Amino acid sequence: MLKQAIASAEALNLPVEFVQADAQQLPFEGNSFDGARVDRTLQHIPDPQKAIAEMVRVLRPERCLVAMEPDWETFTIDSEHTVITRKLLNFWCDSFPAGWVGRDLSRYFYHAGLEDIQVSSETLMVNQFELADQVFDLVQTAHRAGATGIVSQQEAQDWLQELQRFDQAQEFFCSFTGFVVSGMLSRQLRLSELHSHPSRAMVTKALEMGMGINLVGLVLTLFAAQTIVTALLTKTLTVPAGIAIAQPGQLVDALDVFVVQACLFLIMAGVIGIAIAFRLLKRLHHHT
Repeated sequence: MLKQAIASAEALNLPVEFVQADAQQLPFEGNSFDGARVDRTLQHIPDPQKAIAEMVRVLRPERCLVAMEPDWETFTIDSEHTVITRKLLNFWCDSFPAGWVGRDLSRYFYHAGLEDIQVSSETLMVNQFELADQVFDLVQTAHRAGATGIVSQQEAQDWLQELQRFDQAQEFFCSFTGFVVSGMLSRQLRLSELHSHPSRAMVTKALEMGMGINLVGLVLTLFAAQTIVTALLTKTLTVPAGIAIAQPGQLVDALDVFVVQACLFLIMAGVIGIAIAFRLLKRLHHHT
């Protein structure tokens, strides 16, 4: 699909770049797009609200997000087998990770902080069995429902035969309703997000600065430790042997021990700080 889209754009000489990515973790900087649209995609995502929040994150202020998604609970098929039809349509709806996303869109937009939310609905009606099967996969859905015990195999077969009879008599009918929802990102929300959620570039710069400061501190601590150890060795070597044996406390007192321990602690802290900053930078660049 992606290759086909690239080929179509090249044929029309359109300056469009296609990127395959996780909708719940877009590889783009915040505040970088003049608009966003999602069409019949959120129904396949277990957490549509997270994907919507990601699209809002990359929007510039006073720009719009538009979503078109079905609500598969609105799926209807005319049949005299009422109970079987209800079971099969519920089975179809539940096969989507977010089969009710159409009705949830306005609430998701509201929780994402969008304003001026507009909702409209469109109902698609199909009166040909062959076309409906291509769009809604009726035959495979009935067979899968029969295989999983939702209905019996015989019930699934009888249901399909009835639909085909309706089609031959030009009486076949099915429909579903989709919802189109739009919302605008306010400038006030974007400003508040910038204060509470720094950009990737700001985080990277802060980590690099922190790693640099830790490195400088580590070098200074090593230099100080070397000076202190040299002084202690000099102090020990210059004390007469007889005094050292009689009064060993004069060689290395409690303050000397504390200073050495403090240096060792600072060295360990510096190494750990640099390692943590390096690991975070590596992960940040990996997700870029």
